[in-house]
Amino acid sequence: MIRLKHAPTVLTVLLCASSLLACEPLDDVFGGIDPVDPACQGPGAEVGGTWQITGSGERSGCDDSMFNASLFDLRSDELPVRQTDDLLELEDDPSRPDFSFVDGLVDGQCVTFRTSESTDLGLIEYEWTGLATDGGSPVVGEFTGTGPSDCDVRGNFRIAITPADQ
Repeated sequence: MIRLKHAPTVLTVLLCASSLLACEPLDDVFGGIDPVDPACQGPGAEVGGTWQITGSGERSGCDDSMFNASLFDLRSDELPVRQTDDLLELEDDPSRPDFSFVDGLVDGQCVTFRTSESTDLGLIEYEWTGLATDGGSPVVGEFTGTGPSDCDVRGNFRIAITPADQ
């Protein structure tokens, strides 16, 4: 009979190697954009203006299963977004006290921001991470978040931008 003295070591190495292969890719960790990507370096894209966000995603793990969806489409109202250097903010809109746009940032061609909206169905909070193309418009990327009904949400988006001076 042959005994494998080092079998646990080999098994440990195989388990460690397989766990490395199962790790999330950097794209998943950073929302599709690697912060050291050359696109996120250098002068920022010009993305201020009127935004129209469209996209699609999925909702899962909702407290109320009627909100679970393998596919949903989204389309925003027009959003007047002001850019000052690398900061983005929503211009005041007193007709929408239920909606907030925070932590908007342009870093090179990389664009990130968070939104929160109170609806009759519950709170909806998303984090958006995208890449400006053609020097500004459109911005394309991924979003993640929660709500309504504590759903886990993820998807892809596109922002068409009409510059403020048009």
